[in-house]
Amino acid sequence: MMKSFCAAALAAGLLIGASVAIPGQARAEAAIDLSTVLTANPEGGDALAAAIADLITNSSDPVATAEAVLAGLDSATPAQKAAVGKGLGMAASTLGLSNPEHAAKISDLVASAEPSVKDAYASTVSSGESSGEGAPGGTAPTTVVGVNGGTQSSGGTASPN
Repeated sequence: MMKSFCAAALAAGLLIGASVAIPGQARAEAAIDLSTVLTANPEGGDALAAAIADLITNSSDPVATAEAVLAGLDSATPAQKAAVGKGLGMAASTLGLSNPEHAAKISDLVASAEPSVKDAYASTVSSGESSGEGAPGGTAPTTVVGVNGGTQSSGGTASPN
């Protein structure tokens, strides 16, 4: 009986270790992809915003990817940082449809970002803009989580929590 307990504990430990490695892998992939998209979009803009939104929404761990994106902005230009903020807002809007918890966690991450990222994020979220993925017919979500946890319903106004 003790052998089976030890084997079960070891197997559980290995499974936990494997699940911890995935977010790290998502962070590494995001760092590589971020460098690529920043280089491809030196002026920032909508193409960079869309690439960031796609990177996050298509990730196996959107929150870890958003965290890696924010951590990798040291060498980004002001225009790139604004586009990244917009992309984060688009991703949070899209994720708000299927996983409001992820959208809220991304909002929490953005709340501590620099002002240009926060402003672009807030503007995008308040307009209800999404990447169009994850929603039937590419529609914007009904409820979006804004910076510092405020919410907005499509067609409504933002309301703080």
